[in-house]
Amino acid sequence: MSVPDPFRHARSGWFDVAPRGPAAVQAPMQGIETVVLEDGIVVPAPFAVFDAAGRLQQGAMPAAIAAPAPMPGDGGVLVPLAAGSTVPLGRFVSESLAIASMHGAVDADIGLIGAPLVPCQIDALVTLGLLGRYTPIAEPVRVPRLQLTRPVGRGLSRMIRPAIEALRFGVEPYEVSTRIAMLASPDRTRFGRINQGSLHGWLRAQSFATLDAWAMKLGTDQLGLVDLIAVLAAARIIVIDDPAQAALLGFCDPGALVLELGIDGWTDTAIGAVARLFGLEWRLIAAGPPRYPVKARLPLGTRHMLRTEVDIGALDMALSDSGAIG
Repeated sequence: MSVPDPFRHARSGWFDVAPRGPAAVQAPMQGIETVVLEDGIVVPAPFAVFDAAGRLQQGAMPAAIAAPAPMPGDGGVLVPLAAGSTVPLGRFVSESLAIASMHGAVDADIGLIGAPLVPCQIDALVTLGLLGRYTPIAEPVRVPRLQLTRPVGRGLSRMIRPAIEALRFGVEPYEVSTRIAMLASPDRTRFGRINQGSLHGWLRAQSFATLDAWAMKLGTDQLGLVDLIAVLAAARIIVIDDPAQAALLGFCDPGALVLELGIDGWTDTAIGAVARLFGLEWRLIAAGPPRYPVKARLPLGTRHMLRTEVDIGALDMALSDSGAIG
């Protein structure tokens, strides 16, 4: 495995990342751009935006698109947002909420449009005073005038910070555990994890509480948005493996330690970018490249056919050598 200059090799599978300077190469910041679409089409789920000629401008290409209905209303300008049950909270905060807050700050008349919201997304828009501008849609619609703001490049944009700080401002931290493991459930991960049971055993032994941000649960306890923010605000050490939830690290106080479970050759830059933006310490525990089990049953392409393994020894070393007190 080649080791880039910003990394100091500490042990196979573990790299200590410098928080500034050269590390910027490893945790890039996105830019943003805004385009105006006349007669644009918004598909709520999976989220996609098309121009009048049917060219995809943002989101994922759906397998099929129902004929879009005309958008009722006064013909005002609308900003499309990725929302609903298929959008993780971290992505909603880093993309949709950030975009909504910027437009809301500069234009009192602009509206928002997207899929029907889930409770935590409703709470976020209420906190920012934007829920009244939101129009939920269940089917594709054609909008006379869309103002599409989208990220450009890798990482996350610094524009996420105002929305996250606004949500954090009104919440008092309460300590459930200073150690939080925010892990994706096995059905939402890209690869199977051979030693999933051993990883969870290590986390329990180290007194980590398990947070499922998709399900909004801490262990078996259901959380609201305020609860989730309060729990993360009090955390001092966070283990995370899902880049889609990276923006939620912004609710942690500066100086908190982030231990990212990545995969060599497949590591996303979002977690490092958020750590850099919010003044968090960041360590990357890089598992070996995923491999294919030769004796696995066919058919090829079955989910989790590619498997990887967390280096728990390296994870333990990262925690021990950090000097963090949980």
